[in-house]
Amino acid sequence: MYRTLNIIFAFSFVGAAAVACGGTSNPAPTGGVHASSSPASADEAASSASDAEQAAVSAGEPLSGSTYASASTSSTDEPRDPNADPCDGTQCPEDQFCDLQSVRCVRAPCPAVPTCISGMNPCAATSCIYGSRCESHDGQAACVPMTAEGGGTPCGRSSCEPGMVCCNASCGICTPPDGACTQQACE
Repeated sequence: MYRTLNIIFAFSFVGAAAVACGGTSNPAPTGGVHASSSPASADEAASSASDAEQAAVSAGEPLSGSTYASASTSSTDEPRDPNADPCDGTQCPEDQFCDLQSVRCVRAPCPAVPTCISGMNPCAATSCIYGSRCESHDGQAACVPMTAEGGGTPCGRSSCEPGMVCCNASCGICTPPDGACTQQACE
């Protein structure tokens, strides 16, 4: 009986809290949307705006203040070449560059979206090691390793096995990601 009273009290308190916050003591209609058409507080308005942004991203629309690059993308589950630059084929205005913007999405994986943004491309001042290329992710330069035909990272004339990184391209030396590396010149 004590448990039943706690549950009834908790239900009554939740109903009172809903009324105190500008809602209604009636249950929300299906879909979890309040019956009132305007938000009762600034927090509720911000939550509604966030929900609208998330719906826009899920629908493939850009967030306010940014424009998606005009790349031809496919929404199918076809395998993509891991060495292909996601910004290939994008056409940005002269004063902008292609940046891969992180998105919030409903279902993983959530690949970054090529977006044209203003400013200096961080890859213009970045030098990556052999076998990798520079990509701009959320305004920051990132060196992305390219995959060799055999599935590993290219390393000079050979390729590293998956899970290994190219330590010295001139010698074709591969090590674990945190392994020691000798820097020597080979032929």
